[in-house]
Amino acid sequence: MLTLSKLHSESVAYYESTVDETRGVEAYYSEDGRQPARAWVVSVVPEAEPLLERTYGVKNGQAVEGKDVTRWFYHAQAPSGVTLGRAPGDRGVPGYDMTLCTPKSVSVLWGLSDDERVRTAVDAAHEKTVATALRYLELHAGCIRVVLIRPIRSG
Repeated sequence: MLTLSKLHSESVAYYESTVDETRGVEAYYSEDGRQPARAWVVSVVPEAEPLLERTYGVKNGQAVEGKDVTRWFYHAQAPSGVTLGRAPGDRGVPGYDMTLCTPKSVSVLWGLSDDERVRTAVDAAHEKTVATALRYLELHAGCIRVVLIRPIRSG
């Protein structure tokens, strides 16, 4: 199941308030609230992924430190220091919160099974589902907005 919602400056403050105060916003974005956030670097053209990783300063699947997550949210700045456009203002949208969740029945199957093969199969299916969902979103929902400003000529 995919849940998607806009982030606002208030959203980031909410996420920060839901995690252990000593952990910061990055804990919210981990599976159990104890693991660091991880970066997903994907591209329609697989050959471009190393360039994106160098540009952003993170590798696909790499843990991202809390200070880097905060800079991304508040200042539109990648861990590499590259500015990714204009930082969102009070009413801006710094990003989107995308949460992929396994259906409860699958979680119950994994949790109640004593057979390691079942758990391994469920884990593999989940990983493949997440990868497929990310690829779909990349192809059909990944976009940037480009604004061209042209001078107005009078007379």
